[in-house]
Amino acid sequence: MKQLFTIFLSFVLVAGVMAQDGTDTKETKKEKKEKQSKKDKKKKKGDDADVFIGEPEGDKYQLDDRRDVSKPEMPLYDVEQGFNQQKKKKKQQDAYMDNQYYFPAKPKNAWQIGLRGGISQVNGDVSQNFFKGNKPFVPGYTFGVTVIKPFSYMFSMRLNYDFMEMWNTDWKASTLTFDQINSTKDRQLGDNYAVGSRIFHNSHTVAHDVTLDAVISFGNVRFHKERTKVVFNAFVTGGGFLYQTWYDQLDDNGQPYDYSLANMPDVDNDGVSKKDVIKALNAMRNGVYETRAEGQPNSKDANFIGSYSFRPVFGAGFGMTFRLNRFMNLDLQTRMMFTRDDLVDGMRWEEPVSTGTGGGSRSLTRDYDTYTNTTLGLTFKLIGKKKTESTTLLNPMHYTYQKLAEADPEEAINDLLQDDDKDGVPNRLDQEENTPEGAPVNPKGIALDSDGDGVKDYEDDEPFSQPGLPVDAKGVAILPPVEDNSNGGACCGCDDAVFPSVHFDKDRYDIKPEFYAHLSILADKMVSCPDMMINATGMTDKDDNDKYNEQLSWNRVNAVIDYLNKNYGIDRNRFIVNFEGESNAEGTSRAAQYRERKVSLTQAGPNDKGSSNPAAPHPGIKAGQND
Repeated sequence: MKQLFTIFLSFVLVAGVMAQDGTDTKETKKEKKEKQSKKDKKKKKGDDADVFIGEPEGDKYQLDDRRDVSKPEMPLYDVEQGFNQQKKKKKQQDAYMDNQYYFPAKPKNAWQIGLRGGISQVNGDVSQNFFKGNKPFVPGYTFGVTVIKPFSYMFSMRLNYDFMEMWNTDWKASTLTFDQINSTKDRQLGDNYAVGSRIFHNSHTVAHDVTLDAVISFGNVRFHKERTKVVFNAFVTGGGFLYQTWYDQLDDNGQPYDYSLANMPDVDNDGVSKKDVIKALNAMRNGVYETRAEGQPNSKDANFIGSYSFRPVFGAGFGMTFRLNRFMNLDLQTRMMFTRDDLVDGMRWEEPVSTGTGGGSRSLTRDYDTYTNTTLGLTFKLIGKKKTESTTLLNPMHYTYQKLAEADPEEAINDLLQDDDKDGVPNRLDQEENTPEGAPVNPKGIALDSDGDGVKDYEDDEPFSQPGLPVDAKGVAILPPVEDNSNGGACCGCDDAVFPSVHFDKDRYDIKPEFYAHLSILADKMVSCPDMMINATGMTDKDDNDKYNEQLSWNRVNAVIDYLNKNYGIDRNRFIVNFEGESNAEGTSRAAQYRERKVSLTQAGPNDKGSSNPAAPHPGIKAGQND
């Protein structure tokens, strides 16, 4: 457990340094100056200073602006992040982009390949040592390769191959003989040690394993930033383990080492440390591991596989992945593997218990050996068309937030109000899509034929011709011939004619379409009765001052006369023009005021006199609107 704690402590220390390197350092003076410059530019833009991300005239969510807010940046999913093109996945992604399905298709993950190396050690009956003067100074090393396939934002599979060399040496003496171990000279090593002899166990293990990891990643789901540089991993693993273990127990002459007190310090004496014992052992041994450990194949002629012992293994581990860039990650991890074998370090016997006769009994230990690896490695994304980096490093919330950011209310409103033929009716309601621009239409976008003569208003030179009269190709009514009235007699019902008034909106003098028919009737009568004169009187309500209302009344009556002259050719001299302003206005209700905002049209009598084109009473006053 002490060794495991040491490994764990080293892992935590390395991770702490890595995490510190992964965080943002203090801003340099240059960075601060650049940020201040950006802020000053936004202040100069006035209203644009309120823009959080992106330029108002450009695309939102621009990369440079995002970098100024959060690092590192997510790839734009519609530019850099590809999606599976299988029929079903493409259908889902297309539906998502068209707002017909809530969930996007899963990104097209790239495979990854990695290289790693680090510390390896056997945890068994023989001690492993860090430093303390032992050779090598760590209990072992490992290097390997790995292939990774992500399947989701939290789950991936990882195939590994690792090569390991591990050394163990006890710094306390043992009295256990090796009567079951054969040396390279094919003789019993135990024959050279009597029961109770002083021995220091050691071993050298060479191993290979192939394992498959099921990895759960967490830490990439972020609600308040684009992504993180660090993702945590936990995994379970299983596979196969090949190993061979050797002892160094013979000197250069093939004789067992003499570990007696005459040659080795006694750690129980004051002043003798573990480090002193290990240095003495290293000085005595030649570093050649010539004796196969117990349970190992003895034949030198065995092939590669035959010279190893095979065991199935399983284990678990945890680690961290540090994102360096889109193509490369740094992985730090540790794992413990269980072998169900007590001979990985070559030792499975308990120390003998004294029987009082100089000898002792021994028994097998109940604990299986394990081995641990703590590694640091680089993982590379395999290049592929439209493939993302590993999804375990991406933030799945990106889709949701980007979709919310794209939900621009102004854009949605503009889309709803899109009017391609510019007839005032949005496309979604328009039943006649190609109406000419400016043509009068009904609420469904269909061109009007106000007088029902079969000629659309936008092609009709007389859109409000009198019903029942025949019209020409341009919609102009064909009037019946006028009888001769040269003898002064009355003709054709020209006496005592009554005409409706034309009403106006408040502070306006433009003629509303609903009064075109009224004026058409008036024009028809005046054409039929060429001697008819009309009193045209402009009026207003009581709002505003007298001068304003007098000018507004003059504007209104002239608007009516100009309309009749332009559209029907009625001579202005056939009108007696008056403008009363508010002199006869008394109403205060909305209905009464509407009745008073008008031009009154009555047939003039023989005694009615007045100007047909009076000057504007107050030309300097802009009274009303007609646009």
